[in-house]
Amino acid sequence: MKHLRTKIAKYTLYIKEHPFLSLGWLIFCLWFLWTIWETYEADNLGFSKKTLWDWMGLLIVPATLGIGAFLLGKWQTDNERKITRDNQRQAMLETYFDKMADLLLDDNLRTSESGDVHSIARTRTLILFRQLDGIRKGDALQFLYEAGLISGSEPVVQIIGLNLDGADLSGASIIGINLVGTTCTNTNFKDANLSEAILTGCLFNDSEMQAVNFSGALLDQAIFLGCNLVGAQFSEASLNMANFKNSSVTLDQLTEAKSKEDLVMPNGYIYSDEAN
Repeated sequence: MKHLRTKIAKYTLYIKEHPFLSLGWLIFCLWFLWTIWETYEADNLGFSKKTLWDWMGLLIVPATLGIGAFLLGKWQTDNERKITRDNQRQAMLETYFDKMADLLLDDNLRTSESGDVHSIARTRTLILFRQLDGIRKGDALQFLYEAGLISGSEPVVQIIGLNLDGADLSGASIIGINLVGTTCTNTNFKDANLSEAILTGCLFNDSEMQAVNFSGALLDQAIFLGCNLVGAQFSEASLNMANFKNSSVTLDQLTEAKSKEDLVMPNGYIYSDEAN
């Protein structure tokens, strides 16, 4: 009896979680039983007199309803999972803001000499960014920048290895930001102001960087693979050993930089000031 109650509870929960799919299967089963009964009443099953087209005519409607209910139930389930995941990400971001605010106000993160405080801030940041979607990554990075935690040559929070894949930073004004060693695959920087930014060793892969302002930025050993850099500005930037292979950028743009030794051009050619 206990096993039976457990089974009933399990099926009841399934029906609640998948109402459309359950309804579709119920309609299909009822239609199938009705078809068998009508066939029996008409000719004692009379299978020999029914053609393939007769059976198709009998089954096509319930089959269509069943498939439709299945697809609708799958869409509903996927949509519910998407909403749940989105809510979880928002909750994680808000919790992160609260925890970082505590570190700033209660533990004096900006001025503290405690390695533990800085380590906690870094760890929380790296973990969070691995779980966020693109828009929220942009929001979190903007928070860190405006809080004065990731600017200059000695940032309060070291974010080497930070995952900015898919982040939306279009139009962001993050002058002097320090993103040393971060990864940015399919990241949107369109129209962003990254002047005086420290981007040494960053990996930009298939990123949208149209009209980005890199004036005075440090881009030594940065890698730009397949990036759209149309209209980007590099005046007074440092591009030593930077790699622009397969990216959309011209020689005229890159020669604006003040330093460009062993620069890899889009076609693979190695460019140096001394050689030119």
